[in-house]
Amino acid sequence: MSTPLLDAALRYAARGWAVLPLAWPVAGARCSCGHADCRHIGKHPAGRLVPHGVRQATTDESTIRSWWRRSPFANVGLALGPGQHNRGGAGLWAVDVDAAKGGSSTLVQLVREHGPLGPTLHAHTGGAGDHFFFAWPEGQRVAQAANRLGPGVDVIGAGWHVVAAPSLHVSGARYAWEDETAPVLEAPAWLLELVVHPAELRPASSARAPIAASRVTDVEKRAVAYLLAMPPAISGQYGDRQTMKACHKMVKGFALPAARALELLVEHYNPRCVPPWEPAALERKIAYCARSNSITGFLLRAS
Repeated sequence: MSTPLLDAALRYAARGWAVLPLAWPVAGARCSCGHADCRHIGKHPAGRLVPHGVRQATTDESTIRSWWRRSPFANVGLALGPGQHNRGGAGLWAVDVDAAKGGSSTLVQLVREHGPLGPTLHAHTGGAGDHFFFAWPEGQRVAQAANRLGPGVDVIGAGWHVVAAPSLHVSGARYAWEDETAPVLEAPAWLLELVVHPAELRPASSARAPIAASRVTDVEKRAVAYLLAMPPAISGQYGDRQTMKACHKMVKGFALPAARALELLVEHYNPRCVPPWEPAALERKIAYCARSNSITGFLLRAS
């Protein structure tokens, strides 16, 4: 049976955008995931349908129809990244403006200082915010970063997703496009300078002796393999404890700089968590692990 949510997911897939089903708000301002303490109501991957989160995003019509046949009220998520999801969705990244955190004022100031964003694809979020979408910059890396452009303006990049129209927000409002047919443009040069990370690896920085670039590459490959093999954090199932183990392994086991550890966790571990962690929360956990010589104390307190 056709529904507005399914129809939208199919349209996005036809445009080359990989999609995935998300949880949705239910009566009483609760989340369909059933966790009373859910921090991302209606925004995280629907765990029963996509247990591996954004990694399962696809443009395959039969898979999409199957998802929404099983959960017709599921919100629609758009996967962001360089276009490597399953059947190869088009590469996208986004600027997320949270009006409640001062994002609108921040964006106005940025535009005054640097110039307009351009007539790229633009959506209104259910929380009175905005999403501005841009084409993935070839040979570059755009990583998730909260408040990257100032208070209330986040960058959403590789390994993450955004909620898309006509999904339902916990406020009761629905996400909506300004003009769904608008093109996805390349970001203006000034914006790319503020958000893009070079694709090549950055040298490690720590009190230890410098590690050769080839060695850093090998270490990071092993760190990514570890994160991909590690079970995700699930709310109500010792998720905090599980995530602390991952953070400790990155900064102590693999001796990665805190900033790089955060990037790897955000890209390769967090999208599978239910619900995903806020980047700021992961950053605090990494900082704790970096200061501590052992995670045993934390695990004993969390038991």
